[in-house]
Amino acid sequence: ILGMPDSREDLIIQGFSWDTPDILRGDDAAEFKVPHAHCVVSQDTLCEDVHFDLSFCRPTDIAHRVIHANLSDMAAMGLYGQYVLQSLAIPKSLSGEWLTQYTQAFNHILAENQLHLIGGDTCLSRHGVTITLTIMTYAPPHQTISRHRAKPGDIIAISKLPGQAMLGLNALKRQAGFEQFHDFFLKPQADNHLATLLKSTGTLHAMIDTSDGLYQDLQRLSQCSQVGIEIDIDQIPCTDEFITACKTMHLDPVQLQLTGGEDYGLLFAADPSILSFQNQYHFYPIGHVTDTQSIQFIKGGQDFQLEDLGYTHFD
Repeated sequence: ILGMPDSREDLIIQGFSWDTPDILRGDDAAEFKVPHAHCVVSQDTLCEDVHFDLSFCRPTDIAHRVIHANLSDMAAMGLYGQYVLQSLAIPKSLSGEWLTQYTQAFNHILAENQLHLIGGDTCLSRHGVTITLTIMTYAPPHQTISRHRAKPGDIIAISKLPGQAMLGLNALKRQAGFEQFHDFFLKPQADNHLATLLKSTGTLHAMIDTSDGLYQDLQRLSQCSQVGIEIDIDQIPCTDEFITACKTMHLDPVQLQLTGGEDYGLLFAADPSILSFQNQYHFYPIGHVTDTQSIQFIKGGQDFQLEDLGYTHFD
């Protein structure tokens, strides 16, 4: 109807920047040219009270988390992202100020990471905020890093100190202080730049991002590559601050390191020659690949049994 005022949905959509002039805005699907390459696509959903809590997560934090969670999936493939689709389900009670802060932060973080929003959907939610992001890029054939090519004898390494995001989340939930750990959860940083540098060494065989906890991500790497992995817990990097905070909140630091998710770092298997790049590209060797097709933890030279296997969505 001519002259009909914009709906709230229209106004929300108009708040997001649209910086790709060769893609028409408003069609039912986005059309764009892809050269002779493989299109790489990933998707993540963040739900209120599952992935974030509005009582301590600001809209700027949520925008950061949803984008970097998707960027981290691309980092695991040794890539950056390029195009983004967003679906946003929001309750009527959500304020205009919240949405303004979210859209402004979202636009800023996209620009920081050379990402382009090309479409999506916005709808009413009756059960909190839900945000789904799809990230896409393209790469020359056979130039991505998968989870499927780890080999016995490979070094296993990580790019971040594990457990810090989950420690930050516990501190936020309990209002326990330890502010230095809050941003590990609220504003994780995807390791795309490091991933591309590591890929350039030609030593990487398999890689995954550490979003679900070190143990679960090791399991996925092991299963996809059909290999075993042995981890020396004493080699997992840790700080005195981390141990002090864990003890204060009655958390087991080793358990948190092995099962705490949301770190969005890299876990990879590589030829041992990658160790010559350790000072140049910051990472931490923590174990090696075996031919046993099982995960084994060693601590103090003895077998270590993990009591709690960490969070899963439906258990």
